[in-house]
Amino acid sequence: MSTLQAVMALTAAAAVGTAYVLIHEHRRKLKTHRKAAGQGGAHRSGQGRSDLISRELLLAILAESATAAFQLIEQVRSAPVPPPAPHAQALPGGWSGRRQ
Repeated sequence: MSTLQAVMALTAAAAVGTAYVLIHEHRRKLKTHRKAAGQGGAHRSGQGRSDLISRELLLAILAESATAAFQLIEQVRSAPVPPPAPHAQALPGGWSGRRQ
């Protein structure tokens, strides 16, 4: 797996995580509002699914996540790549220079 693919996978995971957190926070706030209004946490069958998160809000969250992911990919793509470090040469007598 190349570095770019790894970064893209990480970015996608971050976007999904962000969407999950935003949805979870929205649901938590709705639950708090329902309790404050005296409705409690119980739902009648067939009710409550449509008021969890609106389609427009979900699309806005996903669009924002996609934009952030694209910006991160572009930052990684334009970041300078450092030259490879020279290989350390072994010292005479097998001494590595580390304290033991």
